[in-house]
Amino acid sequence: MATVPETGYEEVTDSDLVLQGDLIGNLHCPFPKLPKDRPVKRGDAIDVLVDIVDPAVVLTQSCDLAQGSVDFVIVCSTIRHGSLSPERRESTKKNRVSNLHLLPTHPSATGPKERMVAQFDHLYFLPLVPLRQLAETQSKRLRLKPPFREHLSQRFGNYFARVALPETLFTDE
Repeated sequence: MATVPETGYEEVTDSDLVLQGDLIGNLHCPFPKLPKDRPVKRGDAIDVLVDIVDPAVVLTQSCDLAQGSVDFVIVCSTIRHGSLSPERRESTKKNRVSNLHLLPTHPSATGPKERMVAQFDHLYFLPLVPLRQLAETQSKRLRLKPPFREHLSQRFGNYFARVALPETLFTDE
């Protein structure tokens, strides 16, 4: 592995080892198209759609991936930071948007170094073995370095650990 200068990434080459914080390009992510007007019952046929996520960010813990103790890997999609409204961009920079996490500058971005944003509310669960096979075919891919990887993990955990309280609890009487 070579460290990519002045970024929060290291470059991974010719490896099927997938770790938390890996960016996997051109990932085909299947998801069910569920009916909006009724619950799905056992035996119902459902359509499966495929999103192409480029890049996806691996969120499953590295220790589980390295030990092979999971069969499925959690990944999330990304969007360009510049595609957000100016207010949302500023809030994302300050970690004020719970479902979005600003990643370090991506070294291969064209033009101005466009930053990517991980979307914790756009998750996919993919089988580990095919994901490893795909990762191995990508001659060069990026992996978040510490402490950026740990920050991603903490933000993802916090997103799911949120507790909703009644708004009336915070009003002055």
